Amino acid sequence: MSGTSTDGVDAVAVRFSESHEVHVLCHEFMAFPEALRQRLLGLQDIKNTGQAGDALLDSELLSNELSRLYAQCALQVLEQLPEEAQRWVVAAGAHGQTIRHRPDLGVTVQILNPALFYELTNIAVVSDFRRADVAAGGQGAPLVPAFHHWWLHSDVQSSSAVVGVLNIGGFANLSLCDAEGVSGMDTGPGNVLLDAWVFRHMGLAYDDQGAWAAQGTPDAGLLERLLAHPYFSKPLPKSTGRDDFHLDGLLLVLRDFPFLSPVDVQASLLELTAVSIVAHLPSHLAGLYICGGGAFNRRLMERLGVLMAQAGIRTQPAASQVKGLHPMQVEAVAFAWLARQRVLGRFANEPHVTGARSRVLLGAITGAL
Repeated sequence: MSGTSTDGVDAVAVRFSESHEVHVLCHEFMAFPEALRQRLLGLQDIKNTGQAGDALLDSELLSNELSRLYAQCALQVLEQLPEEAQRWVVAAGAHGQTIRHRPDLGVTVQILNPALFYELTNIAVVSDFRRADVAAGGQGAPLVPAFHHWWLHSDVQSSSAVVGVLNIGGFANLSLCDAEGVSGMDTGPGNVLLDAWVFRHMGLAYDDQGAWAAQGTPDAGLLERLLAHPYFSKPLPKSTGRDDFHLDGLLLVLRDFPFLSPVDVQASLLELTAVSIVAHLPSHLAGLYICGGGAFNRRLMERLGVLMAQAGIRTQPAASQVKGLHPMQVEAVAFAWLARQRVLGRFANEPHVTGARSRVLLGAITGAL
């Protein structure tokens, strides 16, 4: 899978057991070539909305190019497996690249050509995970809470405590698991604005460990304006994407803050991510596993720890490695699990998380199982 950070493809080969154990057999990350990355970012650019003709054609061409990269990454994972283990592979879960997310209009678009993926790999592929939930009136996101609850089964089975899983990719999504079930939501921007700002001013794909943000001072006025975005006051269920948070929107807000230095803006954006996450955490949280690229942002992790303590949350954030999965593997494992659920004919959405009217089968199968 590839996330809204638009940095590359993560692929994992995973063995699941009925006792809720996860064994990652191997993991591969393949960075997007910069030209492909810029075109994907361009297709996601809010200014392109309504540019129907060429944008749609380019979307299909990008679907093919992206599918070839997915297939190449998947085949490299297979090559790392013993021959016997290769025969265990039933299907691949391929999420595709989210280009538009407007569940309010009944639309969520992830580009991928599953038929081409199947042709190149000879592996049945489960794709288009979100559309069925949206068709049932849901947001189509977040979908991973169901996996998180399955994964943390032993942590919450005999306890009244709430354990959270926080994925900080381009956007941040949170799952809150207990013995009764799971709730979840997108909390708001994760790295999306941080990445866009550091690229604009320093030409870097991301702010390594939050080092640049750590040199600045968050501006209270700017933070207040950013937190006034209507998404943050929306009731659950809710999910978000680049349709809500993007560089052009940030630049519009910054017109009212002309004297702020770029580094102070970066510090404010990091604070926005941290504050909006902590606002969604319950005070009785017993543990919080963090995954995604944000788990490696030292400054962000520090701020989360401080803000959680200030909010009376006693637990401290921990990378998902503590639970046995590398932070960069969790999301890919989740979509492997969702593919498994589809192959087994099991419902995998959580209606009270996404707002769907009912539980549905997620994903479409292309190719022979």
